[in-house]
Amino acid sequence: MTSPSKHSPDASKQSFFSIEYLQHLYLSPDGRLDRLSYYAGKSFLVFLIFCVFAITSLILPDAFFVVLFITLLPAFIGGILLDIQRLHDLGLNGALFLVKIIPLVGGLFALYMWFAPGNPGLNEYGAIHKSDKRKNQELFVVIFSLIILIIPTIWFHYMMASMPMMRPPMNF
Repeated sequence: MTSPSKHSPDASKQSFFSIEYLQHLYLSPDGRLDRLSYYAGKSFLVFLIFCVFAITSLILPDAFFVVLFITLLPAFIGGILLDIQRLHDLGLNGALFLVKIIPLVGGLFALYMWFAPGNPGLNEYGAIHKSDKRKNQELFVVIFSLIILIIPTIWFHYMMASMPMMRPPMNF
């Protein structure tokens, strides 16, 4: 259990892009994340992974799988820490993130984590500290990440649709 006194009183003044906030977001299980902060944290993580993969595949195609492992391990840990903070916002123990590995139940639990409103006000894990500036920044991160991830999907679909069908030769 995290005591509310561990949270800095100026946390609401931190920018989403500040080093201190990003360190807390991805390197600490303490505190709470409301839905928007959770979406922004997960979106930013996916965006960073996407950028690393895109750059690596262009610059170091032979080392792609090594970079993949080196990138995914810290991203996996950061994602778990985001889940723990989100569970704290729901008033639940952070160890419940393990429920997500159970087939079917884990998927339903993940949906619950994404869409359930958090506890209003103070709970045993602290209070939500957020400024309007950070709320706007988080909303920007979510929208920007979605756009950046949708564009390659549309491009890939277009490229696949415009390619001629590959048919084996017909020998009669």
